[in-house]
Order: sequence, then C-alpha cells, then structure tokens
Amino acid sequence: MAEAADAKGGVQAPDKGGTGMMKIIIIVVGAIVLVAASVGASLFMMSSMLEKQTAEQPADGEDPETPPPAPIYFKLDPAFVVNFMDGDNLRFLQLNIELMTHDPEVPKQIEAYMPVIRNNIVLMLSSQEAATFATMAGKQKLRAEVLANIQKILEEQTGAPGVEEVYFTGFVMQ
Repeated sequence: MAEAADAKGGVQAPDKGGTGMMKIIIIVVGAIVLVAASVGASLFMMSSMLEKQTAEQPADGEDPETPPPAPIYFKLDPAFVVNFMDGDNLRFLQLNIELMTHDPEVPKQIEAYMPVIRNNIVLMLSSQEAATFATMAGKQKLRAEVLANIQKILEEQTGAPGVEEVYFTGFVMQ
C-alpha cells in the first residue's frame, strides 16, 4: 500500500479501520453487561417481593377477607366514687370506666363477677395518693393496674383474662 501525501507534501499514516470498530465493540459489550445486570437485579427484587407477599398470606383455613372482630365495650355502671386523704384534706374521686374485649362471652363473665371486680377497684382507688391522679403518667399506671386486677379476677374464675383494655371515660377529682 502506498502512503498518501497530504496537501503540504507530508506523508500520512495508513488508515487504521480497526480502532473505530474496537470502540463500537466495547460500547456494545458494555451495553449488554448493563442490560444483563439490570435484568438480574429486577428478577432478584421481584423474587424477594414474591416471597414477602407469600409470607403475608393467611394460613390454610383462614379467610383473607374476614375482618377482625369488632371491639366490644362494656361500661362499669355506676361510676366509681371513692374518698382518699391528701395530707389533712379529704378528697373525692369519681371515675367512669369502660372495658374493651373482642370476645362476646366476656361481658357475661364480667356481669357474673361484678361484685368482686367493683370491690377490688374501689379498694385500689381509695388506697392511692392524690399525686397519682395529678399526672398523666400516674393515670396511665392506674389504668394498667385496674386492667391487671380485672384480668387476674377473670383468669382465676374463667381461665382467660378476657378484658384487653381499660378506658377512663370520666375522671373528676375534688
């Protein structure tokens, strides 16, 4: 092959057609690697999402469309009225309490053991100090104690705690 002379009379190097082709091959191979990595990552993500969805499905025999049972509220009537000492002062507390369960049998059980439940709550409330009733933390602690007391009575008598939550729906202190 003869070397071509350029316009200035110099000599040009022969045309290397391979360097352009090499760049194209590298770009194509890089694109294929990126597409393969993208497909692999997508498949991995889809398989992990499928496993998670399968784990969240209900066990055999469970109806996936059955909502959980509605809560049942039971009011302890009449309101609790107790007196307690605050230093040298006699103070009074009126407390309305409602209980929550999901078991329709529990209200019947509460009715059956109402004298024991009311007695224990009255004794518990009247033994408290005024400072307990003054703070949110004290009221929450008292609510937990009332719940534990009722659950203990029902568990001893029926074998199940029955009541899931206790709510103070009225709280008046003088």
